[in-house]
Amino acid sequence: MSREDLDKNRGRIGYDEEQLLLGIDMVDKLKTITEMMLYFLDQRQIKFTYILIRSDSDDFEAFLKEEKRDTDVLISLAEKGLFVIVCQETDIEGGYRFAERLVRHLNMRDNAKSLSCNVMTVSTTYYSVQHIIFRLLDSYHMFTMKDPDDRMGPIEFQTLS
Repeated sequence: MSREDLDKNRGRIGYDEEQLLLGIDMVDKLKTITEMMLYFLDQRQIKFTYILIRSDSDDFEAFLKEEKRDTDVLISLAEKGLFVIVCQETDIEGGYRFAERLVRHLNMRDNAKSLSCNVMTVSTTYYSVQHIIFRLLDSYHMFTMKDPDDRMGPIEFQTLS
């Protein structure tokens, strides 16, 4: 097998180092908040939504802080310009609408380039903390690896139910 064939096959085995390090960072930063949200879901049936959003826009973090609710938690990740907003009491429709508003405002504000956004709602305690975080990571990587012309739009969404 040639070196080129090995490199092609390697892509099917797993993520590269940068992607794995992002996963480690996500687990470190999202583990405790996810445990809390699962507790609220179990005890009070309060759904929650992650909005994983990336942009190269100037003052992106300040923009997100202005736009989020007081009950939302904004978490900065290791990848430059990548943030997670954990939204309490938010179903997939509410999370999608919020993400849609963020994307629209970013585009109006400065015609945001390299904007990507994944919305994932959790409405069951069936999944482990790691599984939830890994699904969020996986959906982000799958979305960012798509050719921009093959994307349905700047927002990808899913529900874990």
